[in-house]
Amino acid sequence: MKLVLQHPSQNRLAEADKQELLKQAVGDGIVFKNTVESKNQYREEFERFARANFGELSALDRQILAALRIKLGVLPQQAAAIKKEVLKPYQDYNRKLQRYQQALIEAFRHEYPLRYETHNNLKRLQEILGLQDEDVAPIEAKMVKQKKDAVWTNKLAIVMIITSLTLLAGIGYWAVANLLNNYQQEPPSTQPLVPGSLR
Repeated sequence: MKLVLQHPSQNRLAEADKQELLKQAVGDGIVFKNTVESKNQYREEFERFARANFGELSALDRQILAALRIKLGVLPQQAAAIKKEVLKPYQDYNRKLQRYQQALIEAFRHEYPLRYETHNNLKRLQEILGLQDEDVAPIEAKMVKQKKDAVWTNKLAIVMIITSLTLLAGIGYWAVANLLNNYQQEPPSTQPLVPGSLR
């Protein structure tokens, strides 16, 4: 019988199903401990995966951790508690980055380039949030690029509008000049327009 493992948060087995899973796992030679040592080993492995992916676990990572949890006899509630503790610093860090990014977006919405005072205020926010320059540098680079792209897009749109207006004005000028030229080549008739005189 093949054992199918799920992520602990997705594991909603009834008590009878848990017993059956336990029998299958024991039948497969898995040793259950549920000791402090096994929980520490599970935590270390979880921390290794979290560090490698900046707190994001892939589907394969979750499968490995689920198998390890069962092998070590770590209860689902214990695994959930370990997951929460291990991922908390990453989640806090991401919230801080989002907060900084939101402040930067708001600053750019009101002014670009940023004034000296605004830049200093953003730097102060970075310090309060406990973020390093290397943490915020990618966010700032992305935002500056977007703002520069928007400025160039606006400039390009203005150039296209001016070009179009100039072209239209040139066409209008050409049309008026052509009419005047034609008018000068064929002087108007000196005969009064009387009904019946046109043929």
